[in-house]
Amino acid sequence: AGIVETKIKIENMDLGNMRLVGVAKVRSPFSDFEMKRETSAVGIRIYKGEELEGNLSKSLIIGRIPLSTLVSFKSASTANSDALAPTEWQQSSDNGQTWNMLSDMTGKRSVSIKKTEVGKWLYRAKMTNKFTSKVSYTDALTVVTYKQPKLSIDVTDILQGSDVPVTLLDNDEPIPAGTAEVLWSEDKVNWVQGDTTYTVASADTLPSTIYARMRYLDSDELAEESSWKETSARLAAAKPKRLSVSVTGVSKVEVGQKVTLEGKFTNPNSKYQNGNNVVEEWKTPDGQTFKGSTLSVTLTEQMLDKQGYAAFEYSAWLADNKENTVSTRRVSVKSWVYKFPEMKISSKLKYDMAPTTLRVALSGIKDGDYPGVTYSREWIYDKENLVITKDEGDTKEFTIENPGKYTLMVVFKDNRNNEQRIENTFVVDEQTPMNVEMTPKFSNKYMRAPLDVTLRSNIKLSHSADSIDTVTYKVNGEVIPSGKNYWAQLISGLKEKKYEITIDVVSKLGQRGSASVEFDVVKNAVPNCTLSYTETNLSWSFTNKCDDTDGKMVRYEWFINGELRNVFGSTATLSKNLNRGKQDIKVIAYDDSGDFATQHVTVFGPAEEASKSENTVSIPSSE
Repeated sequence: AGIVETKIKIENMDLGNMRLVGVAKVRSPFSDFEMKRETSAVGIRIYKGEELEGNLSKSLIIGRIPLSTLVSFKSASTANSDALAPTEWQQSSDNGQTWNMLSDMTGKRSVSIKKTEVGKWLYRAKMTNKFTSKVSYTDALTVVTYKQPKLSIDVTDILQGSDVPVTLLDNDEPIPAGTAEVLWSEDKVNWVQGDTTYTVASADTLPSTIYARMRYLDSDELAEESSWKETSARLAAAKPKRLSVSVTGVSKVEVGQKVTLEGKFTNPNSKYQNGNNVVEEWKTPDGQTFKGSTLSVTLTEQMLDKQGYAAFEYSAWLADNKENTVSTRRVSVKSWVYKFPEMKISSKLKYDMAPTTLRVALSGIKDGDYPGVTYSREWIYDKENLVITKDEGDTKEFTIENPGKYTLMVVFKDNRNNEQRIENTFVVDEQTPMNVEMTPKFSNKYMRAPLDVTLRSNIKLSHSADSIDTVTYKVNGEVIPSGKNYWAQLISGLKEKKYEITIDVVSKLGQRGSASVEFDVVKNAVPNCTLSYTETNLSWSFTNKCDDTDGKMVRYEWFINGELRNVFGSTATLSKNLNRGKQDIKVIAYDDSGDFATQHVTVFGPAEEASKSENTVSIPSSE
């Protein structure tokens, strides 16, 4: 028995778990004797003491912002993993010159990288041997981010024949100058470098499409290909339309005075960028031209044609496209030489005799015939005896109540110191009485209502040349309609009342006359009637005897048991055989004025007791 101690060098041993066994061999004096003994096995583990090895799952990441990615660390072998202390992650933003530890990622085998801005960063994992503290690093991971634009091309609305400006936009907003690299192409084959604006040159045929490529300059060169974005837009140019023009201003001008005209245009091309540069021009009859919308020029005789008109032309067009857009409006201005108008006056008396009316009218004057010339009228007359009842400017109407000789003067002036005076003298004669007679004829001699009256009129004028102008009938002062035959007037339906009927006559010469008649219309007397009857075995005979003190009876109505019978006289016969039982008889008697009286009687036929009869007479009444 014994203990043997030894040292084992492991430099050349494999890393990992090892199994050691001790073997003892006996030293024997006998050459042919051999003996061995083995110890129990002992297990040991050999760890790596050198710098560790490992790699990241990615070496280059290029992406547009916002960027989010996952990166993991992996040891080169189990031996490296067994000796590895917690992994330390580091980041460099200056291309590896300085490194910063990411403390919140220490010990993690996988980390999340998020970027919201354009740039370039390096990432690596620091490996520390926990037994020997030796340090090593993984290869660096390069992360490059770029901004990828959302491109669109804004094509300016343009008219044919002009260059087409286009603008490149990012998310419909302008791109700041100097921040991007831009390429343009009209065929997607040949590209030219430019800025965010481009002009497609005018040609007979525009390219159908414009193309653009762009990337932001703050992107790293590693992201160059990925950061480019391409877009396109259709190109079109509108056909220009003609303008619409109109002219306002004076239509008449005196020779030697200013002609002022105003031209206006309507431009259907105004929505296009090159559709608003409008040229306006006036041409005068003598060959002068003036730019602008307003013309103010002195009218000369050289401008006039044989009819005395001067023709002016107003034109408007687009400066870049006159041939296709020009419109012209021609306006003729009439010239005139002023002459003070000669005023005429006409007057007419309605009647030669007072009272009468006078109508006076001025003619030969028309305000506005000569622009700038104004006229005034002064009426001078006897305002006490001539009273204006109607005023229509140059036509006036006066009433004249008194006879006499009157003079009316009108003073006519213009604002150029010209004046004309006209006098009109007339005579209104005194009235000469006319003879008017009126004879009434009444519809009944009792003068009871309703009464009709026919009036016969006899009118005698005092002058043989005179004639009747108007005839007016009045009932108690109220004018009533009259017919063409004024000498015979019917007035009907007069009720109980006192009446005065008047006729007023006016002749053509102003003579006046009247006549009147007065009478009373009395209330109608209601008829007084008695109904009686006699009878035989076969029938009844009825008699309705009536007395009308102011007229006569005109008809009778007979009712048997409420039924109107076809009997119209004052007597009636009723058969007992055909009318059995109780019979109620009613008679209504009418006089010539429409008033009536009603009587009743009741009789009994064979089927009823005939021992008694009832005779009833009503009090007369009128409607």
